[in-house]
Amino acid sequence: MKDLAALNVQVLKDAVKALNDSGIIDPKINVVGKSKEKLIEEFRSFINAFPEDRDEEIPQIVADFYNEYIAEEPVPEEEKTTMKKEKESKKKKKEEKVPKPKERVVPEEGKSKAREKADEKKQAAKEKKMVNTNDFGAREGCQTFTIDALLVNGKSTLKQLADAAETTLTRIRSHIAARKAQGHLVEFSKEAKTYKMEAGKGELKKKGKK
Repeated sequence: MKDLAALNVQVLKDAVKALNDSGIIDPKINVVGKSKEKLIEEFRSFINAFPEDRDEEIPQIVADFYNEYIAEEPVPEEEKTTMKKEKESKKKKKEEKVPKPKERVVPEEGKSKAREKADEKKQAAKEKKMVNTNDFGAREGCQTFTIDALLVNGKSTLKQLADAAETTLTRIRSHIAARKAQGHLVEFSKEAKTYKMEAGKGELKKKGKK
């Protein structure tokens, strides 16, 4: 999501005009005498309340504006990894300040077994730290991973996706838009009103273009 403070008012008005001309909104949003913040609020309210089974009726310029300026983007996995590393670094520094207990003397015959046990513990800890990722780069256990799994399964409506992931419809719409932009195929079934995603089978969307 871009900084709304720097948003050109004309870009906003163009999106509102396209929405008004689409015939899917009644009454139309009046742009005369309203502040940018008020227009954004009315625009966001309408899109968030729009029926999920009619998403295909939303004009492309309106959908692009919503996804680029309004929808909340999921935190990139790279950013999550960076935050995790910083947290671990702070934890390590804190542990270094704690005085280490005196090392006990291990008899020669017991050193071999002690070393083996230490290696086993080290390997077990290493395996525990290994986290699985899906075909879209999301780490197992996070909300993004859950949404991806439901989309791949292809049996959930927009509301069911939001309920299962314990999040909002806006977050789900944002997630779908982000995956499409990354080049993944997301199809909507008008009959079943469900969404299905396949990795790497869509078109990679370039920034700033339709």
